[in-house]
Amino acid sequence: MKKTIEIKHRYNGRVLFTHSCDYNTIALTVEAAVRAGADLTVAKLTGAELAGADMTGAKLTEADMRWSNLSWVDLTGADLTGADLHGADMAGAKGIEN
Repeated sequence: MKKTIEIKHRYNGRVLFTHSCDYNTIALTVEAAVRAGADLTVAKLTGAELAGADMTGAKLTEADMRWSNLSWVDLTGADLTGADLHGADMAGAKGIEN
């Protein structure tokens, strides 16, 4: 049975990206969004378990990523301008200054 996960706008709840597959996690959904070139500006990813995700080139301007697990994430070339990373675990993250 397919599991569907939506990434929503942090202020108005509008769906920014939807992903379905047999085994789905928020990390797989974010990777699929990045591969598809989705604009995740102002995405709500609070507390998201994203450890090890490849988010190379992600558009995450003003995204809410508070308390997310970003350990070992590849954010090379990602736009994190204004993103809220308060309390995020960024141990071993690549592409950002820790």
